[in-house]
Amino acid sequence: MEPAVQRGTRPARRCRFARGEPGDQPQRHPVRTDLDAGLGGPLHPGWFLMPHTLDLACWLSGASPTEVYARGRRGYLDARGVQTWDAITASFAMSDGSLLVLNSQWILTESHPSVFDFRYELHTEASSYYFDIADSGVTRYDSTGISRPQFGVVDGPPLTGVPIDMINSFIDRLNGVDLELPDGRHGELITRAIEAVHTSVDQGTPITI
Repeated sequence: MEPAVQRGTRPARRCRFARGEPGDQPQRHPVRTDLDAGLGGPLHPGWFLMPHTLDLACWLSGASPTEVYARGRRGYLDARGVQTWDAITASFAMSDGSLLVLNSQWILTESHPSVFDFRYELHTEASSYYFDIADSGVTRYDSTGISRPQFGVVDGPPLTGVPIDMINSFIDRLNGVDLELPDGRHGELITRAIEAVHTSVDQGTPITI
């Protein structure tokens, strides 16, 4: 396509994306209306999903969140009788000086390969990792080039992979092996951090954790 033609079509395409017209933007999944069932109030995407991704970031880095600034978008679910945020994005300052950005949302397109979208990126001075749970893939970029570490199950012997590792860790713990596990203090930290996310999104200001 010639550049002049591309420039001429982009504004119209952006408008169609903004309106959510079929053909340019896949239709959303049917909306659940039981997001607040048994919980005493609406289930925000921050409480349902973000504790897991924040916990993973703390485990990978060994750092803790110290401050957060969050923004949210709502309207799609509100209009359908579910009074909660459609999406929340939070930017965390971590105790080691690193930055962490997490996004949690309820709305996905029907064309998505999984009923959930879990993607993770990790960037350091030496390497970058891209995790995509939808296709069970991990891609690593470093000074040696590109590699794709094994993520699923490999027929052994012995069987290896994340599911097998989790089972082996569970068995080891039952047998009294000393494993690195989260405790009550870590759970309290994650809870306070997610509470700070929702305070920030409501007040529109950074919150110290």
